[in-house]
Amino acid sequence: MKIENYIYKLIIISCFFVCSSNVFASEITSSDITEAINTLSVVSIDESVLFEEDEYVRIARPIITDKSLVTTFESQINMMGEAREGTLIAITVYQGEDVLNIYDLEPVGATQTFNQLIELGDRHNVIIVSYMHEADEVNSHIQLEIYRQPDENKALLKNFIISTTSDLPDGLVEKADSIEQEITMMLEIN
Repeated sequence: MKIENYIYKLIIISCFFVCSSNVFASEITSSDITEAINTLSVVSIDESVLFEEDEYVRIARPIITDKSLVTTFESQINMMGEAREGTLIAITVYQGEDVLNIYDLEPVGATQTFNQLIELGDRHNVIIVSYMHEADEVNSHIQLEIYRQPDENKALLKNFIISTTSDLPDGLVEKADSIEQEITMMLEIN
């Protein structure tokens, strides 16, 4: 036991003498710190959300356009968007004239974003995103439609088998430019 302690002490002292010659220290003055700060280049990026003058809420997901209908097989959809800070948002889900769910969100904070997981009913869902910005006295809404495919359609698609090009809908059938391409396409299908 004494020999082990002696060896440990000898190793530690040897390391101190060998390594101490490689350790240097110098005094740092306030002028050195100021000089280092002045030579650094600082990049600041403003990542705030920009809105049009009369725009208060923008839905980012699901992606909606004036001419499209959002279709899904899921029973829930995550609605995400951007809104001015302080905006109050309520989301109402209708199926026909019946109200399925109402979601009252917290006021939009400094991140200027919001999201809410929304339960969907079968088939046709109308979602109204109502918003109010008290400071600017704005009160409005956005309406969108989401069609939830019935489970029967999902089951049909899962079991759908394509054996020849005649099984494909007309818009998906590729026309071959040559006999070689036609043979290749037939081999790929089978």
